[in-house]
Amino acid sequence: MLPGPLEAVDPAAIERLLTNSVAESRTLEYKRDLPDPKDKESKREFLADVTSFANAQGGDLLFGIDAPKGVPVAIPGLALEDPDAELLRWGAI
Repeated sequence: MLPGPLEAVDPAAIERLLTNSVAESRTLEYKRDLPDPKDKESKREFLADVTSFANAQGGDLLFGIDAPKGVPVAIPGLALEDPDAELLRWGAI
């Protein structure tokens, strides 16, 4: 997991994951994209990840990180057509 509270995680902390080649683990998962609400498999995988963390010691699920083999190779971020709508969809505001 990322050290410290979420509020303390800044871009430099995320960049260090890439620089130090921090691999996915029981408490850390990278996703390139947000789950597609129209794709059942995408939703199923997201729910499996969340359930896994909930049934263990917790964890961090980081979106916008390209890690094809479980090790981050790029941090492209998320390209969102409507960021406000996406925040509403996730209940973030």
